[in-house]
Amino acid sequence: MIKKTSKLLVVADTSPLIAIAIMELFPVLDELFEKVYVPHAVVQECLQDLTKEKSKDIKKALKHNFIIEKAVRNTEYCLLLGEILDSGEAEAICLAKELGAIALIDEKAGRKVARRESIACIGSLHILIKAKQLGQIKSATPLLNRLVEHGYYLDSSLIELVLDVCSE
Repeated sequence: MIKKTSKLLVVADTSPLIAIAIMELFPVLDELFEKVYVPHAVVQECLQDLTKEKSKDIKKALKHNFIIEKAVRNTEYCLLLGEILDSGEAEAICLAKELGAIALIDEKAGRKVARRESIACIGSLHILIKAKQLGQIKSATPLLNRLVEHGYYLDSSLIELVLDVCSE
């Protein structure tokens, strides 16, 4: 098992949280990161309708401290980013910048802004790869299929890359 790095923090956006819930990988976050923060806007997006699939899993992850809600301090900066991104992505980027954390974002526009702000960025498939490398899952293939079944668009070249990295 890989030991957690004491300073490794991550701030998650909505889409990766839902993907992680679909893949049932919340326990892997605890293996990889010291803390996983979610800004208020992300919590609101995830929990606004508890009848939506995986909302209850995200609520449980909050309850069991796999993820921790944290307020953004620089609301002006969030409003500025909110002009080009949705509120969850804007707050995730703001909070990652404030904490010196990695941003967990899947959407291309959000990742581009995060990188422009010199924020390291990973996506939900990074968590899947790490789960495989840690021996937390036997195969990435069924989890990739589950994401596709739930409406996640994954380019075939991206799927091939993930499977290659996972030696599948």
